[in-house]
Amino acid sequence: MIIEFNGFKFYLTHNPTDVPNSWNGWVIHGHVHNNSHDYDIQRKYPYINYDKKTVNVSVELTKYKPLKLSTIVKQIKEGKQISKVQPEKRTENILIRIAKLVASKLKLL
Repeated sequence: MIIEFNGFKFYLTHNPTDVPNSWNGWVIHGHVHNNSHDYDIQRKYPYINYDKKTVNVSVELTKYKPLKLSTIVKQIKEGKQISKVQPEKRTENILIRIAKLVASKLKLL
């Protein structure tokens, strides 16, 4: 299914490998749950992959909660601004989020 929202075109699919090669918009998919310890899968299908223009909405990545499309678009836009201005900032922000998540799980915050 293809939808348009706030100037973005999205191809919605369960399996990200089912997307036609000719598609150059964003892809919102599930299927890849990132619950394995396979680092290659986790790296290839993060929540948002700006290079491949994919959004992985598997439940493990969304904390088992539905996401609003407006939230996804906002996060895509924020990531684009970060990557255009300071490419290293995106990685830094991700690492900060991971550190905060780990700290909260360990009750350090």
